[in-house]
Amino acid sequence: MPSEKALRTRASIIAAARFIVQQEGISSLNMDHVAEVAHLSKGAVT
Repeated sequence: MPSEKALRTRASIIAAARFIVQQEGISSLNMDHVAEVAHLSKGAVT
């Protein structure tokens, strides 16, 4: 079972991706942008 921190990180990534798609469109979705919006390192997103 994933740790609580891992679950929070996953939820942050999903929320950031949804936000980007809703606000800017699918063409703006990339790992760097998700990391920025989620306030995570690029390594945490990949």
